[in-house]
Amino acid sequence: MRCKALAVFDNNKMIDSHIPEMSSPSFWAKTTAKAIESTMRQEIQALSLQMESGNHISYPSALGFIHVLKLNHLCCTVICDQELSTAQLKYLTLYMLCKQISLRNIARNLNQYTQDYRQATMQSRLPDDLTLMKSVQRQLDNAMAKHLIAANDVEDPCEAIPKLASQANSWWSLSHNIL
Repeated sequence: MRCKALAVFDNNKMIDSHIPEMSSPSFWAKTTAKAIESTMRQEIQALSLQMESGNHISYPSALGFIHVLKLNHLCCTVICDQELSTAQLKYLTLYMLCKQISLRNIARNLNQYTQDYRQATMQSRLPDDLTLMKSVQRQLDNAMAKHLIAANDVEDPCEAIPKLASQANSWWSLSHNIL
């Protein structure tokens, strides 16, 4: 997923924005960046006036998909090459407003900031944890097999009782003779 622009509006005034292509020396990149900035200022400001807190709007444009989410007086905007789900847009807003991660960092890795970082961390750890669990399972299976083999080598207790009884009788008779 490629981010083309991010912006935060407060009461219809852009307070922070980042357009990755703005820093490019290319004429076309700068022209595109200026068009994106102009679009954000005009369209998003007009939309945010009509929106209620908690609502979001997503629509395709010539620049890509434009996503706007309004929370109270703040309005978060992202322009990217894919349509975002409501959940993705909420996570993005969380990182932009609550966690206050810089828009530049978010733009570099939009995929990371459109999902729950805890869930992503756990999913990245799952293959390692699964490998560890399989290794432990193999070790347990090997230990169990060794114990079963050792248990099979031990005499059956039912067969050992007559032997033990005869040994006890012989010791009893031996001890009786000694006394």
